[in-house]
Amino acid sequence: MSGSRPSQLLQREREYAEDPRPAKQARREEGQMEVSQGPHKAGMPSSTPRSFPDADEYINSPIKALTNPSMLEVVNELGFHQVRCPSGVISEFHLDSLIIAVDGACPGNGSPKATRSGGGIYFGDGMPTNTTCCDYKSNLAFSVPDHPKYPHTSQRAELHAAIGALIKARFYVKHGRQYRCGDKCAKPCAVKHIVLKTDSAYLVDGITRHIQSWRYNGWRKSNGKEVRNRWLWAWLEGLVEEYKAEGVGVDFWKVPRELNREADKLANIGLGMGLTRTMKGFK
Repeated sequence: MSGSRPSQLLQREREYAEDPRPAKQARREEGQMEVSQGPHKAGMPSSTPRSFPDADEYINSPIKALTNPSMLEVVNELGFHQVRCPSGVISEFHLDSLIIAVDGACPGNGSPKATRSGGGIYFGDGMPTNTTCCDYKSNLAFSVPDHPKYPHTSQRAELHAAIGALIKARFYVKHGRQYRCGDKCAKPCAVKHIVLKTDSAYLVDGITRHIQSWRYNGWRKSNGKEVRNRWLWAWLEGLVEEYKAEGVGVDFWKVPRELNREADKLANIGLGMGLTRTMKGFK
């Protein structure tokens, strides 16, 4: 994260505090968006799935999120990562959002040496790596099971990680607990916006740009070749559509590799873990 930008935002907040005009009036007159003070609900995005961040929301944002992606994340007091509001006020973020980082690892990817692969699902800072899947507040490191028809690849591992993250996110959609609401919410603040963070263009482009044409063309690419990992793509799309029907949006965020190190570490740990992805979850 840039060292100067947060200090500029804090300076602007101090100026607003000393300004005789009401804060909202000051922001309105300076061309900023009018939003509630502090953490607030934002609800489901207007369309889903989509590539995050949406340019229409952030193009004029003072946080310059389109050129400085690290400014899009806020780590709350529980360690979970949430979406910063495009208002530009550093203290404002969407408390009904949840950013989950995912990654896959496959030593010897694309060669006969690729005999194993692993996935990482990173929910937040200071959380244990779960080996029994009984604790909702935990990160996950897992191995991808062998399959007689599908060799181990990093792309297959990335898809397994994305699917696993959406399965695990079901708890937060139902019960909340990603944010300590206090008196802000009449009931636990259920997640309405999930962002899967990844350094994989394969994953983001596949689910946000290509999957509809693949399905329309009988799961074949424009060159006529069959889409690899078809059943995993269909599974992932099905989960996204289930959430959409429930009023929960799922976005996919492509970040530089250096901004996804935590999930990458978990994926490599997963290569030697006893926890395995299955059709029903993890065991």
